Amino acid sequence: VGTGVLLNQQILHRGSAHLDPKDGSTRVMFILTFAPRPVYELHHHESRMIGLGGSYSTRFDMWGHTFNDMQYPERNMVFPWNVLKSFGLYKTNGSNWGWDYWTVTCLRIANADTDFTEHDLMRFQAMGGIYSFLPTWMQDFYNKVQTASFRNEKEKEEQDYSVVSSHHTDWETYIGDTIDDIALFMTNVYITSVALYILILMGCSMLTYL
Repeated sequence: VGTGVLLNQQILHRGSAHLDPKDGSTRVMFILTFAPRPVYELHHHESRMIGLGGSYSTRFDMWGHTFNDMQYPERNMVFPWNVLKSFGLYKTNGSNWGWDYWTVTCLRIANADTDFTEHDLMRFQAMGGIYSFLPTWMQDFYNKVQTASFRNEKEKEEQDYSVVSSHHTDWETYIGDTIDDIALFMTNVYITSVALYILILMGCSMLTYL
């Protein structure tokens, strides 16, 4: 059949690129994370976490599924049910909720996991930020200035530590402030629409008396 490698994904280093000109294009990496499904109950707050680090490669519409879903993939893991379950919106009859996309994304943001560090945020914003259809003026772009000049090695280490220790707030601040900007914009649109509606009604009423 071939050879394989069993890798403990608790380590973040994944080695160099696979550049074998003969077999490189046919190599398949199958990543499987074993984790108990979360418990969502009225008086229970889930405190467990799935293994992070290696989960970065999971496709967005494959989140939220359990082993039971794999028994009937043609029913539970096809479009649009796979996307709806991944986003925690709907699950088919007889299936259970797994770790949905939003929950895992929040865990990765809170832990500055792969693709959610400060440098990832700056790269994400350089590509346009949250969705290409959202204007940049509605997004709270991260403008922290990094300096490359240090008086000594100790000062550089202190700067690196301060950046690492603040990772968990960068994405939260960006997303939270962006939501606030959107809410403010929609509020202004609502107020403007109501004001125009009232002015139009007043103008029509005045015309009826002329």
